[in-house]
Amino acid sequence: MAQRILQSAGRVSLSRYLSLKKCPSSKNGHNFSVVRIFLWYSIFIVSQRRVVPWEVLLLVTMTAPGPFQSTTSDHHSRTSSAADDSMMTIRTTAHGQQEVFGGKNNFWLYSKTHGYDLTHPRTPTSPLVFPRVPLETTKGPVAIDPTKTALVVIDLQNYFLSPHIGRPSDAVGLKVVDKLLQHAIPACRKAGMPVVWMNWGLTEQDIEEMPPTIVQGFATDNNFDGQRRIEGLGSDVGSVKLEDGTIIEGGRVLMPDQWNTALYTPLEEKRQPQDILIHKNRLSGFWGGTASEGILKSRGIRSLIFSDANVDQCVGGTLQDAVSRGWDYFLLSDGCATTSPAFAQQCIEFNAELGWGFLLSCEDLERSVENLQTSPGTGT
Repeated sequence: MAQRILQSAGRVSLSRYLSLKKCPSSKNGHNFSVVRIFLWYSIFIVSQRRVVPWEVLLLVTMTAPGPFQSTTSDHHSRTSSAADDSMMTIRTTAHGQQEVFGGKNNFWLYSKTHGYDLTHPRTPTSPLVFPRVPLETTKGPVAIDPTKTALVVIDLQNYFLSPHIGRPSDAVGLKVVDKLLQHAIPACRKAGMPVVWMNWGLTEQDIEEMPPTIVQGFATDNNFDGQRRIEGLGSDVGSVKLEDGTIIEGGRVLMPDQWNTALYTPLEEKRQPQDILIHKNRLSGFWGGTASEGILKSRGIRSLIFSDANVDQCVGGTLQDAVSRGWDYFLLSDGCATTSPAFAQQCIEFNAELGWGFLLSCEDLERSVENLQTSPGTGT
């Protein structure tokens, strides 16, 4: 039995090496050693004739430099290269000692003196990027480039917020709207940050392919005052009476170009032509079935500041998908809300602060923009 095993090992080893011999070098650039091929062949012979213990030749072969074992210099070269592209390195630049988190195409900079730098310069040693805004977050200052940052407002639509459709007049989402209108949106306009309205906007195909759990969720929505009930996605809202007494048709639930699908009226009044409107067809706006990433990348956006009135669902899903795809993430704590128990929002905020990205308030954003730096020596 042992003899047959040795013969088999010799045949496998020989065939492996002879097949490799057809190539002048391995993928690492090592030349194949004729000596090693001879030694492997010797194993094949010896394993049958027992001239020399085959273990001896095997040991010699495996310890000699060749295509499967790099020399010390080769190993050092690869190790040095890996260090250059490692996930965390420390570099001393003109701006002091900085930690670099990430790879060459997407990285953060951090220093104990200045905090995080998410302005995305070309390299870690490139000059400081201007304009820049030092955001006040719960983890300390975080510098962003306002031209590469967008405020992403999710699902603040008439269907979810308007009392005219039967939503509660004291809904938590209305408090979010107030914070955005008073602080966050004016701050972004002042800093030149794009505003993105990411809303539900479904096609017939979207509804046909919608997962049952989402269909059920909308069909059982009972967050309405009075007797109004709406059957679910694509169903008819019915007539809606506005504040001035005008009666309009609410349209089909969350289908494009319907009153119920439009931005909540006070926000619609503040929308500007340069704003970005993105339709989504799942809780997450980055799940892969929308054009979100292409639209934002075409504008050079790298960092996202999120707001929503359903933080544990639509924002929770969107931000996790966005972070997994390499986007920088900020959450506005008072620019978000939920009708779920308090711990649901606390969970999202906990992860936003300690794991996924950064946490700040709408007023923090407003104060930070006051320190906008357009060139070295400006701002703080």
